[in-house]
Amino acid sequence: MPTPTTAEVKLPNIQPQRTEAVYLAADESLMQLVVDYYYRRYDEYFEQEGTLPELGVSYLYSIPESPRLNLAPLPPQVQAGRSNTLCTVETIRLALTFPDRKVEFIARADILATCVVAGPRLIMKVDKAVATTQGQVDPVATQVLDKVVVPALVKWLERLLIPELTQGLGDIRATLISAQVEDDQINGYARVFGGNQATAPGMAIPRTDLAPIEGAGRVRLVVREDAINVAFEELVKDPSWKEKEKASYSVFSGEAEVKATVYSPNLEISEGKATCTLRVKAYAKVSGKVAGIGESIKLEGECVLRPVVRLERLDGDAKVAINLDVKRSDIDIKLDGSWGPLDFARKSLNKTIDALLDAVLDQVARFASNIRLVAFDMNKLARSAGLEVAIGLDELSFKKEMLCGQFTLRERP
Repeated sequence: MPTPTTAEVKLPNIQPQRTEAVYLAADESLMQLVVDYYYRRYDEYFEQEGTLPELGVSYLYSIPESPRLNLAPLPPQVQAGRSNTLCTVETIRLALTFPDRKVEFIARADILATCVVAGPRLIMKVDKAVATTQGQVDPVATQVLDKVVVPALVKWLERLLIPELTQGLGDIRATLISAQVEDDQINGYARVFGGNQATAPGMAIPRTDLAPIEGAGRVRLVVREDAINVAFEELVKDPSWKEKEKASYSVFSGEAEVKATVYSPNLEISEGKATCTLRVKAYAKVSGKVAGIGESIKLEGECVLRPVVRLERLDGDAKVAINLDVKRSDIDIKLDGSWGPLDFARKSLNKTIDALLDAVLDQVARFASNIRLVAFDMNKLARSAGLEVAIGLDELSFKKEMLCGQFTLRERP
């Protein structure tokens, strides 16, 4: 079997216990970037013409500027109820053609919506939408707005692809459990499956300050220590290596086998750094015949590795991975056990066992040194919303029991 060169997390959909583990925040500027992006690419919602025979009128409307999005807190004059998002279309140009005349109007639309969790995503659910003419009020114009323009805008807003925030976690699969819209940003909480503790949403999560940047959106991700360990547990799920060799000494003939297994990865994060431990267990089995009688023995040993933990920036800072660095000299295992009836061949068999042990521990060292846990992946987040954006990494740090990253997203020219 070929030796693995790179180990990346591929989590199955396991469901032992649920561990609240992830905090995500996207600011109002990012949401506006998404709105602007879709405004330019889906003009069927923003310019239409047709007829309403029941009113005896033909219509043509156009919206010359991108809608504006406001996240809670909403303006005090807005009667929002439980709504946490306001989408405003400042200018709607509406032309009505009657059999005997043509009339033009300027209108405005206000759409109240709630950003809610729906499965793995966040979606906009429209609560109320109203369009009004400015200046000259006309009952036919009002009906056209209600029957044609408002439904199109509602459909557009509810089909808006909000970035799937959990996609920013690379291969750590998470499920959104709640979302809040406050302080001009969307805050989402997610859980991964696995681990051995269940904590309250938001526990030990610092308040996020996403200062707005002109023409760009901000995303902040926090992955807790327990989530990272869930991922490591699946990544290092008892991988093992085995070597065998025929052995024949004096009156003994048989086979020596050595196997090594890596298990129990654990990451501990403090302010500014992370430490990791891995356990390596090895055993040797010798079996064969002495004077025609079958005999076997088993030797065992283990050690604790403390690899160096490094953060690696990939894909032009759009992706962050946690890498482990293990030196072969860090792995030192002595095999102990009773040799019993094979003690007479101990010296000779030890040479074979030591050579096999070196071979499997070399493979362990290569495997451990190539472990790569993708913690943040902003390219996935952008693709989940169909965005082509340039991504910059503003902050990356270990804090108490968590890894934090903050990114800036700008639309490509």
